[in-house]
Amino acid sequence: MRTVLLALLLPALAPELIKEPPKEATKSEPKLVGTWNVVTATREGVKFSDDKVKGISVVIDGSSLTFQEHDRMERANYSVNKALKPKTIDLLPDNASSEVKLKGLYELDGDSLKLVYTLKGARPTDFEIDAKQSEDVARTTLLILKRKK
Repeated sequence: MRTVLLALLLPALAPELIKEPPKEATKSEPKLVGTWNVVTATREGVKFSDDKVKGISVVIDGSSLTFQEHDRMERANYSVNKALKPKTIDLLPDNASSEVKLKGLYELDGDSLKLVYTLKGARPTDFEIDAKQSEDVARTTLLILKRKK
């Protein structure tokens, strides 16, 4: 289970060489705040089994996301840009250097949250991950989450 969490969040960090989003980025998105259960997870086009994602949650506060799996936690600061379509999110893991960011997108629909991010290459442009897309999907993770009630 420990490797599943790492595979979802921090496989191997490398500097990103893409342009930053416009300066409308903010530190937080109040509607994201809460505890979210991972419903499905896909990495590099391969969907994880229900057993592997069972018990993984994401706690979002005003400035950070914390991935939790039983007694293990991985934390990252985040910033969002709600002005862009689709909305963007940048994650800076606690154990990473300041120039390493995971670039992603998010989509909030009531109590459902889609989060896609990549460690390598350009920011994803949508929420589709197809294993046949080769380099576009390398190090890309898609999470579908439901708000815990």
